[in-house]
Amino acid sequence: MKKQELDQIAGLISKAIERKETFIERCKGNSNPQVVEMRLRTEGELSALEDVELALRGNLVQLRILARGTI
Repeated sequence: MKKQELDQIAGLISKAIERKETFIERCKGNSNPQVVEMRLRTEGELSALEDVELALRGNLVQLRILARGTI
């Protein structure tokens, strides 16, 4: 991939992360089981997007820590 394409992808991922964070914030405090399930799924998606963003930015140290699991 070209650098320009990677920059576009990074921008899209950043926007997606912002939207996921906004959605999670709006869902907090809602006890409706369907909303809780959507929030939990969105938190998982957010975590995956953050990992991809780390990879695109070349943060190998953080990725290695994540690969090992929680400390």
